[in-house]
Formats: sequence, C-alpha cells, structure tokens
Amino acid sequence: MLERDVKRTVSALLSLAMEHDPIYVWMPVVTGYGKRSLDYICCIQGRFVAIETKATGEWLRPSQRERARDMWKAGAKVFIISGPDGYGALERYLVASIPTLRRESRLADLRRKAGW
Repeated sequence: MLERDVKRTVSALLSLAMEHDPIYVWMPVVTGYGKRSLDYICCIQGRFVAIETKATGEWLRPSQRERARDMWKAGAKVFIISGPDGYGALERYLVASIPTLRRESRLADLRRKAGW
C-alpha cells in the first residue's frame, strides 16, 4: 500500500472518531523552514498523540526516528502505521479512549476497504 493510501485510511479513522468526540488533528506542511514533525499531531482526550504513516514495508528515516523518540520521551503516544498492525493499534487506542466509538459499525468498513 502506498503512503498516500495509508494516510487516507488514517484520516478516515480520525474523522470517524471526531464524530464521537472532539479531537484536534494537525497535519504539518513540510517546508524548508523550522523543525520537521511527524505526519499527524493530535490531542485525543487531553493526550498528545503523534502518527507517522509509511508505505507498506518502509520504515522511518533517521530524522523521523529522532523526532518520534523525542515526542515519546516527552510523554506522547506515537504510532507508526504502514500496515494492519499499526492501524489496529491506533484503532484500539481510539476505541479505548472514546467508548462510543466501540459501537461504530463503520470501523469494520474502513479495515475492509484498506484490505486489513
């Protein structure tokens, strides 16, 4: 799966979660200025969550690894998503954080659409 497809699936999951609870989601725009970040910076139930998406089989570049480690050390929950395992971890986290999401029938549709 290409990275843009993984991003599309993660964005759909976050949008679905936003229907059940207020979530702040920021997708930083990569420019030549300032410090780079991961793909998604979120606040979910008052908790700092960062998400990096990758194409299937790819892994973080050294600068992304450093950024993810810095966020994790600061107390963030960091998800690296390139396939069903990472996506499942994020989905479980959201369901645990937002109890009404557990009853959402569209969760299975998102997994099926992604082929996971």
